[in-house]
Order: sequence, then C-alpha cells, then structure tokens
Amino acid sequence: MPDVYPNDLTARLRQMEKDIEELKALLGSREPLTAASKGWRLSNMTIPTVSSGQAHIGANNNEIFGSTINGTKYMLAKAPNPGTVSSSVGDTYTTFTRDAINDVISKFNSLVSGLSGAGHIT
Repeated sequence: MPDVYPNDLTARLRQMEKDIEELKALLGSREPLTAASKGWRLSNMTIPTVSSGQAHIGANNNEIFGSTINGTKYMLAKAPNPGTVSSSVGDTYTTFTRDAINDVISKFNSLVSGLSGAGHIT
C-alpha cells in the first residue's frame, strides 16, 4: 500500500493549515441553520417534500414540525381544552367509591384549569 502522507511534516502542516483556512472561509460564507447556545432556535421555513427513508424537523408558522413521507405533524401544538366535568356521582355507588370518583373529577378540573392558565391548552 502506498504511503498517502508526505514524508515532509512541514509540508503536511502547511497543507492542513491551508485546508483549515478554506473550511473557515466556506463556513463563514453561509448563515448557520441553527443556533444552540441556550437551546435551539429554528427559523420559520416552508415544509419540504420528504422522500422515503427521510425525516425533516423544522419550524413553520412559529411551530415545530416533523415531516416524513407519511405527512407532517406539529409537535408542540397546544392541546384543545377538554372542558370540565360538571356533574358528580349520584347514589349509585358506595360512599367510598363516590368520594374517590368525585376526587378524580376535582383533580381533573384543577389540572385543566392550571394547564389553561399556563397557556398549554387553548
């Protein structure tokens, strides 16, 4: 097998420095796709067509999306508000069961209220 590296270390070093400068010039001439010093920032873009075996993640209309050949899904879309449960359990169940179900209803309503107040659901 031939020796692919020159024997002259000085020549190798000069070539590596030249290659590094060329790469710096190339990278400095385009906008970065993302920035991540404190998390990722994605710029809005049109949703591209994705071929079989590929996936694409990006931002569109200020929402993060994922696209595959099967379509696009928005990943962090707000969930619709499920509303609150307004009725309580009647006399059909034992007191213990009725109290447990009413406790679950109360906790569910508190969860919905908290998520809605924090802007996580519409």
